[in-house]
Amino acid sequence: MSSKRHKNRSKNNDQKKDKPPVITSPFASLANIKYEKPALKAPEKELPPPPPPEKIENFMASMFPDAVKIEDENYVPVLKKDTTCFTGMDEVDDLLELRELVDGDKDFSIEFLDEFVCGLAPGVDPRILARLKNGEYSIQAYIDLHRFGWTDSRQMILDFVNRSIASNYRCVLIIHGRGLHSRTQTPVIKENLVALLTRGPLRRRILGFSTALPIDGGPGSMYVLLRRKR
Repeated sequence: MSSKRHKNRSKNNDQKKDKPPVITSPFASLANIKYEKPALKAPEKELPPPPPPEKIENFMASMFPDAVKIEDENYVPVLKKDTTCFTGMDEVDDLLELRELVDGDKDFSIEFLDEFVCGLAPGVDPRILARLKNGEYSIQAYIDLHRFGWTDSRQMILDFVNRSIASNYRCVLIIHGRGLHSRTQTPVIKENLVALLTRGPLRRRILGFSTALPIDGGPGSMYVLLRRKR
């Protein structure tokens, strides 16, 4: 009996030795996973092209509806006269005339900051310049110097200021541009304009000037406050 059990055990041991060991793969479960292709996204709609930049003529027409369009590139548009906000400006002129007799000639007070520039004639109350910076004076006329070089612009500015003073206008707008499309990409007309207002023949006709607010052209435009006609 014992010999049979011994034979059976040896036989079972031989069978176990003949069988290869079972190896469990950690990736065996991946065979049951179904692969799904990612859904294709619908092509994004192309954005419409940006609208073309608004022409300066259309912009100025919307800002100054009282201006009259005339088919002449040398014409300087003149706005409807509005002097309601200049209460007290005649008194300012009278005080300046008295100070000039006492103090003599003095230089303009000029402030530069990046593209912003402002200036005040000697003896003028700084509060007037503050109001000018804030756009509190009504623009009564404007001139656009785009497409013109400095030689032509200088004469146009002189004529424009003289006509405005003759019409008893006190605040005007000069659109000089930012010089971004010039060969040197510098505001040539703007720099020469400041010199013309403070040291040129217009010096005694100007109370102050300041870079305009964005609604009136920003760094490409300038408010100019004029003295009264003598």
